Amino acid sequence: PCANGVNDGAENDVDCGGTCPRCANGKTCVNRDDCAGASCTLIGQCGSDANGLCFCDTPANGGPKVCDTSVATGSAVSSCAQCPGGTTCIELAPGTFGCFRPCGAS
Repeated sequence: PCANGVNDGAENDVDCGGTCPRCANGKTCVNRDDCAGASCTLIGQCGSDANGLCFCDTPANGGPKVCDTSVATGSAVSSCAQCPGGTTCIELAPGTFGCFRPCGAS
């Protein structure tokens, strides 16, 4: 049911959320794990995933806080432009950044 163009089954919006892939920002989400942005406002709202506790971080380029996994996708980088798509760039120290996936993303 995740690719039939209908909001059915355990989906939160058409073909996304619930047991289907995350929804694009702006779609209906029941919880932050249903949405691509994984938005949060406070530490402790993010729960955990297979990597352990998730964190509510502010992206290095600004914008709303997001729940991200506790494990970076690779080595520290010197620029957010080096982060792959689908990750959030978080400043680890001045001039050093990490690329993190949304909490619960594989």
